[in-house]
Amino acid sequence: MCGWRWRRNPLRRRSDVVEAWLLLAAWTIALVSGLIVGLLTADAMGHVTPRSAPPAATAVTDPESAQPPSPRAANDTPKTSRPVVEQSPGAKAVVAMMAAAATGGLVWAGTRAVRSRIDERRMEQWAAQWERFDAHRGPRTG
Repeated sequence: MCGWRWRRNPLRRRSDVVEAWLLLAAWTIALVSGLIVGLLTADAMGHVTPRSAPPAATAVTDPESAQPPSPRAANDTPKTSRPVVEQSPGAKAVVAMMAAAATGGLVWAGTRAVRSRIDERRMEQWAAQWERFDAHRGPRTG
C-alpha cells in the first residue's frame, strides 16, 4: 500500500498528488528548519552567557594599608549587583531542542491548515460529482 499516491491509478485525483507533495515538502522543511533553528539557538546560548573566570582578589588584612577592602566576601563570591547564573551542562541542549520542536510545530500547523483546505475542496468536488451522478439516475423515489 506504500506509495499508492505515486502509482498510476484511475482513482488517484490531482488533489492526492498535491497532498503527497505537500507532505513531502513539509517533512523536509520541518526537519531542516528544526535543525538550523536548534543549532542557531545553541550557538546563541553560548554567546549570551560567557564562561569567563572572575578576576582574582585577595582580602586586605593590614589596617595601615591605604587600599580599600576586597570586593570578595569570606566565602569567595563576588559582591556585585548582578547575580552570576550558572547553567547546567544540558541547558543549552534542552533550549535548542525546544526551539527545534517549536519550529517543527509551526511547520506542522501550517501544513495542517493547508491540508484541511485541500480536504474541504475535495469534499466539495465529491458532493458535486454525486449531484451529477444522481441527476443521471433520475428522480428519487420514496
